[in-house]
Amino acid sequence: MAIYTFLLVFATTCLAAPSAAESLVVTDTPDHVRPYVVPHLTGHVVGNNRFPITAASSGGSMTLLSTNAGRSEYLSVPPHSHKRGYENFFCSRGALQLWLATSNTDQQLRLLEPGDMGASPPGRIHAFQTMRPDTELFGVTFPGGLEKMFYAGGGNATFATSTPFDPAPFKFTPGAAAPPRTAPRPGGTTSSMQEVFDIYPVQGFTARTDVGNGSAPASPHWHVRNEPLPKDTSAPFYVANNFAPKFLNSENGYTIVSPINTSPRSAPYNFTLSYLTMSKPKDVAAVPWRTFEEHGAFRIQDGALSMTVDGYGDYVPMHYGDVAFIPKGTKYKIHALVPGTKTLYVAVNGNGLDALLMRTAKPWDSASWPAAFA
Repeated sequence: MAIYTFLLVFATTCLAAPSAAESLVVTDTPDHVRPYVVPHLTGHVVGNNRFPITAASSGGSMTLLSTNAGRSEYLSVPPHSHKRGYENFFCSRGALQLWLATSNTDQQLRLLEPGDMGASPPGRIHAFQTMRPDTELFGVTFPGGLEKMFYAGGGNATFATSTPFDPAPFKFTPGAAAPPRTAPRPGGTTSSMQEVFDIYPVQGFTARTDVGNGSAPASPHWHVRNEPLPKDTSAPFYVANNFAPKFLNSENGYTIVSPINTSPRSAPYNFTLSYLTMSKPKDVAAVPWRTFEEHGAFRIQDGALSMTVDGYGDYVPMHYGDVAFIPKGTKYKIHALVPGTKTLYVAVNGNGLDALLMRTAKPWDSASWPAAFA
C-alpha cells in the first residue's frame, strides 16, 4: 500500500508540473513575488490606471502606478497627503501640473514634461492636473499598497478596446463653470477608510494658478539648469529631465547614471531612483550577469532594452512603458538594443545596479556619451 501511495503521488506531481519554463512576460500583475516583465498598458487595470507593480508582487516594498488621461480642465487628483506613503511622480508623455506643498501658504507648482519628476515625502500635500490631450504619468510609491484604494473602488476593470483612457470624461463644454480648485469637503471617506488607504484629503487647500515659465513661484532654474534642492531633506522637490547630477560608466560601452532621489531625501525608506541612459555594448557576449540583495525595477522611457533572467529562457526586448520587476537574489543581465536607451531604475535600498555602476563612474555634464569608446 505504501508503494502504491508513493507511485500515485509521484504520478500526480509529474502531471501537475509545467511542461515548459514559466514565461517572464505577463499581462496581469502577479499576486506573489517573482521576476516578470509587464508590457505597456497591461498589468492590473482599473479604468485608465494600471498597476504593473503592487504590494503583492513586490513583497510589500513598492507600488508602481501609471495613469493615462486627456487634458483636464480641473484637478485630476485633489489635494491630499499620506502619513506613510512616499510618492514619486513622473511625466512620461504629454504634460501635467504637479503641486507639492507643506501647507496652503507654502506650495510649489511645476509643469512636468516627459522625464521630469516631483517627490512628495510622507505628510506632504500634493495634487496634479493633466495638461495635454495625450498625457501619461506614473508614480513609484513606498511602501507598496496604494493600489488598495483603486481596487476597492473599481476592481480589475478595463476597456474592451484596450484604449489608454476613455476620452468621454475629458470633453469640456465651452462656457461651463470652472470646477473648484480645492479639496472636497468630507463626504463618503471616513476616518477609518483614510487610515486603511493612507489617503487624507487636505481641507481648505486651494491650488495656486499663477504658473509662469512652468513654475510657481517662478524659478529661474526650471528647465534651464540644475535646480537647487531644499536644505530640508524631508521637503518635497522637483527634478527636471537631464537637469540632475550625472556620472559616466565606461564598462563595455557607456551608461550615464543620473540619481534623482536617494538617501537621505528618500528617508525613511532609503530607496534610490536613477535614470540610466545607455549606448549599445561594445561586446554583447561580455555583458555581465548581476545579482543584488534587494528588489529592483525598470521602466523604459526611450529606446529598447534587452532583459535576460536566469531560468526564463531567451532575452525579452523591452520598449517604452514596459516594466520589469527583479526580486532580490535574481540573476539577470541587461543591455541596450538601440543607442540612447533610457530607463528609470528603482532600488528598494541603496545598493542596487545604479550604486554598482557609480563605483567606477566619473562625473559627467552631458546627456550623451563620448564619440569614441574608452
